[in-house]
Amino acid sequence: MKNMFNKITLIIVLFGLIAVDFSLVSAASEDNIGLSVVLPPEDGGGTNVFGYIGIYPTIKGTILVTDDKYKDIAYLGHSGIVYSSTKIIESNLGGVEIGNNDWYITKNQVYGVTVNGLTNAQRAAAADRASLQLGKPYNLLFMNMNTRSSFYCSHLIWAMFIDLYGIDLNTEMADTDIGAMIHPMELVLGPNTTLVYQKKR
Repeated sequence: MKNMFNKITLIIVLFGLIAVDFSLVSAASEDNIGLSVVLPPEDGGGTNVFGYIGIYPTIKGTILVTDDKYKDIAYLGHSGIVYSSTKIIESNLGGVEIGNNDWYITKNQVYGVTVNGLTNAQRAAAADRASLQLGKPYNLLFMNMNTRSSFYCSHLIWAMFIDLYGIDLNTEMADTDIGAMIHPMELVLGPNTTLVYQKKR
């Protein structure tokens, strides 16, 4: 098996003070390259030859993460949770809202992960809990992870799983002496999730 090392540089801009660099190490079998089934674009799939792994997630409770640049400026990343085959729940600057489950079209890079040790029904319950947060404002105080009155994107996902099941998706990679916060890519890189889909151009 030949290891493929992909460097992902992530920048968290927190009041212009914090920059965090992560490395993502993934392994793939050289023998499997080019042998996966090509799926139609509308299914969100592809082959790993073109940077695809798996089939685009439509199962409720699957976590979506992108490390695309925010407005082509900084690698802030973003995350959401699948609510249906066509909708996700996410927190943007306007607050917690319903978005389109079409990241395989609208994002350059997408990761789909599931939380380990849970059934599909339990993951779906986390998405249902996220739906109860709709309309709450965006949390600009990234290190205030204890609040449930406002959420930033990865904070929303983290809170649903730790509150329901005690599963902590925070890897502490983005934590500082000032306090704890969670970057979207921690949902991918941490030990409590499994990668089920990847699109990388």
